[in-house]
Amino acid sequence: MEDNSILFFYNPYKYLKAFNNVLHNVRLYYPTSNIDVYFDSFREDLQSYIEVAKNYKCNFNIRPNQVYYIHRDDPFEVNKSKTLEWIERLKISCENSTAKWVLLLEDDVLIKRAICNFPNSDCGTNRKDIGFTGGGSIFKREKFLESLFKCNLENTIESVHNASWAGDVLLKSIFLLNSCSYEKWVELAEPNYFDDIDHAIYHGYKDLHELD
Repeated sequence: MEDNSILFFYNPYKYLKAFNNVLHNVRLYYPTSNIDVYFDSFREDLQSYIEVAKNYKCNFNIRPNQVYYIHRDDPFEVNKSKTLEWIERLKISCENSTAKWVLLLEDDVLIKRAICNFPNSDCGTNRKDIGFTGGGSIFKREKFLESLFKCNLENTIESVHNASWAGDVLLKSIFLLNSCSYEKWVELAEPNYFDDIDHAIYHGYKDLHELD
């Protein structure tokens, strides 16, 4: 039987109800898969989030360097620091996992059923025209580590402006520098984009986006 094990990777923002809902739906269909959740140590609401993470048997990691929210209009050096930390977290998770796939969770990602169709390529992307490996997307863990090893991250961020604040742009650059294959993932829908056909993952569910 083919190995399609999944590592779920998550850096939550400040929507506690959404955080709980994301994890609840992952656990409905993937009760034993590893979910790696990362928190910035400065959060005033840290304990509430830790309790939810424990309730859903996540591996939670508290980091001194900040990610929290990356705003495109913030200074380049601020975003560069946050983006490098985000990639470092992803690297740590991938190095400590044996899963075949990594799925990127965000506060607006909804797992609706178990995945039936995995990509026939290294990366299952969000859209054909815009976006790449953003929220809800999936990629091969070993390919990410291999690609990261070949990439000079700081040079990439400095040469691709949007990579300083858009994680999907940076991941695209990392993967394509290693000639990784990719395809629009048929299991991933977004608002008005493949959401009228059966799918396992929905990116864009914001009903519970209420600031705590």
